[in-house]
Amino acid sequence: MIKFLIQRPIAVLMAFLAMVIIGIITYFTLPVSLLPDIAIPDITVQMSMPNSSAREFENSIVSSLRTSLMQVNKLQDIKSETRDESAMINLRFQFGTNIDLAFIEVNEKIDAAMGYLPHEFERPRVIKASATDIPVFYLNLTLKKDGDKHKFLEMSDFAETVIKRRIEQLPEVSMVDVTGVVASEVRITPDINKLETSGFTLNDLESAIRANNIEAGSMLIRDGYFEYNVKFVTLLHTIKDIEDIYLRKSDRLYQLKDICKVEMTPVKERGYTIVNGKRAITLAVIKQSEENMDNMRKSLNETIDYFKNFYPDIDFSINRNQTE
Repeated sequence: MIKFLIQRPIAVLMAFLAMVIIGIITYFTLPVSLLPDIAIPDITVQMSMPNSSAREFENSIVSSLRTSLMQVNKLQDIKSETRDESAMINLRFQFGTNIDLAFIEVNEKIDAAMGYLPHEFERPRVIKASATDIPVFYLNLTLKKDGDKHKFLEMSDFAETVIKRRIEQLPEVSMVDVTGVVASEVRITPDINKLETSGFTLNDLESAIRANNIEAGSMLIRDGYFEYNVKFVTLLHTIKDIEDIYLRKSDRLYQLKDICKVEMTPVKERGYTIVNGKRAITLAVIKQSEENMDNMRKSLNETIDYFKNFYPDIDFSINRNQTE
């Protein structure tokens, strides 16, 4: 073998150069992750049912769904936890189970069970765990002038509709999980004196709002070879839409803004995210399992620098950075 190689120095040199080139290419394209891409044999089913007690939720929903999920193949253990308005079922499978097939089977069991569950019950969320789901770093957003609730409400909407979507568009990013945001709601506050003067009641206001926020459906119109799907919709999208609702009383025409105050306010909060003593919004960035960590760091740094230049009122900070 050695004699064969010595007599062909050019072939040996070319093979050596080819191996060096392949090694260099592999070095720059090899994915780098915190942990190996291991499928954890756990699946979690999350459920919610507003305005229900734990006992009611357990008896009407959780027990039936748990019985259906017990039939899933290679199931090792199943546990459930029910609270007021929410519940969770955790399924643990045998090691070596194809978790993707188990995930599909769990969804099939849930779809089959939805037929005999209450109509108002929303379909549960099915979540499978993986080592690649660990966030590689956390991006924190804080206001430079802390304390303004309306500004923070605007930043919450900005984080979910702009920053989250922009980061998720990066090819190296799998998903972004946002915490600390404040949801908004429309608050309509009637002026009692004006209500009494005009003769309206609270039921009149509710009826007017309900009548102006409906989706009547659609109908199909055929014209020869053409078909037109016509939808009848009158939905309230903005504060101005609500303020401009008309009400009639004793041949007089009013608008809702004449007798009510309509404003956008934050909903009741159940928790806070605090970073360096300030109220914050945190975005947990999860990497694509096959992507290179170094490429992801460069792409994210460019994106964050872009936001820093265009939005100087917001502080962007990073903690628990695993990309290094």
